Amino acid sequence: MAFGRRLDRTPWQTAELVQRLQASDATPVTLERLHATLAELCCQYSWRDALELREEAQGWLRYVGELLRRPVGLRAHTELLTAGGWLPLLAGCVQYDLGLRAAAESTRTAALQLGAEAGHPESAAGRMKCPPGSHSPKAGSLMRSSLLRPAGQ
Repeated sequence: MAFGRRLDRTPWQTAELVQRLQASDATPVTLERLHATLAELCCQYSWRDALELREEAQGWLRYVGELLRRPVGLRAHTELLTAGGWLPLLAGCVQYDLGLRAAAESTRTAALQLGAEAGHPESAAGRMKCPPGSHSPKAGSLMRSSLLRPAGQ
C-alpha cells in the first residue's frame, strides 16, 4: 500500500524524463537554416572560389559538431548527422577539384560513415564520387538534386 502511495506522488517523473530526451538545443529553425545553407552551398559549387567554398563548408561542419555536443532530440541528432555527412561530401569534392585526391577520398569515407550512423547508408556519400573537373555546373546540379532528394530515393 505504501508503495502505491509513493508512486501517486510523482506521476510526472516519467513524462519529465521523456521531455528531457526530446529537449534540444537544435531548434527546427536551426535545422531548417542548416538545410537551406547546404542547398545554397551546392548551388554555389559551380561558380564560387573552391578554397572559399571548402572553408565555409568546414565552418558549417564545425557548427554541426558543436550542436551534436549539446543536448539534442533523436530527430535533430539524425538530421545533424545527415547534414554532417553532406558537408564533408561537398568539401571532399572541392578537395578533389584542388588536386587533393587522398584528402578527398578520406573525407568522402568519413561522410559515408556519418550517413550510415544517421541511418542513411544510401546517402549521396555512398553513391556519388567526384569526377575530375567536378567543379562544374553539372556537378553542382547533381549535388543539389541529391541533397534535396529524400533519403532512399
